[in-house]
Amino acid sequence: MDKIFNKADIQPQQIAAELQQLLLELRAFRQRLLTLSPEQIWLPNLWHSQSKDRVQQIAEHFTQVYFQPGQDSKETTLLPGAILVDDDLMRQIAQVNAAKGLFKARMQFAKKTLGRSPYLNLVKAVIHPHSISLLQLYRDFRCQFDPLSELKFSWVFKETANVRLTVQGAMKHITEQIENPKIQQDLIHQVAQLGEVEFLYQRQIAPHLQANMKFLTGKTQAKKIHSPLFLLQAEMPLLTQQDLAIEPTALIKTRAPRKDKKSWLRLYAGLNLYYA
Repeated sequence: MDKIFNKADIQPQQIAAELQQLLLELRAFRQRLLTLSPEQIWLPNLWHSQSKDRVQQIAEHFTQVYFQPGQDSKETTLLPGAILVDDDLMRQIAQVNAAKGLFKARMQFAKKTLGRSPYLNLVKAVIHPHSISLLQLYRDFRCQFDPLSELKFSWVFKETANVRLTVQGAMKHITEQIENPKIQQDLIHQVAQLGEVEFLYQRQIAPHLQANMKFLTGKTQAKKIHSPLFLLQAEMPLLTQQDLAIEPTALIKTRAPRKDKKSWLRLYAGLNLYYA
């Protein structure tokens, strides 16, 4: 059952206490991962650390929630691979995922309840002093319970996603993306003057890693991943791919949002927001 939050749950002291509890759980999880044997872990050749063994590498990867030098706020560390685990470790993973999910839900409630500026002030006061990346802290650990016969990793490229917006949605998008108050108000006024038109937001999508799985049953499935998959099975599936590139190499091209043959006009040069 989902927890119902109230304003007392998003006081800075409460969030700070929950954050420390989650960090303690992650430290305990790191110690558990350090008890694994190298034979339980598979990583593509190019992704092996030059200074750490596989056990230390994955233990640090799963519990790395801090900003690295030069890391953007929307970047997260990536590591494809597979790890064989038993029921006991799967239960601990589920416990950590639940704690992560609860903290994320609490922060999302704070963002919705407080509004953008007070929420950002809260993050700066409680989260940023620890140099913690919320995106890294939020992301769950991916598990696969049904046994796999084959597993392969790949980079997936998708240039953009077109998101339809109402007039109110367009105004909200402007307030979230434009910091300059005058430009923000001018654009909102412009949107209001356009009347009942359609709006389209063209969201850029970064390449992502994907696990391509084949089960013992013959069924196949693709899953977006950022970390090694935890597999509840005794032996590794067939892993024919060894040299997955560390950086995506495909050329990303931009395209205009004209699939429906409408003449979309860009509202403002600083936004991927169109209207027709």
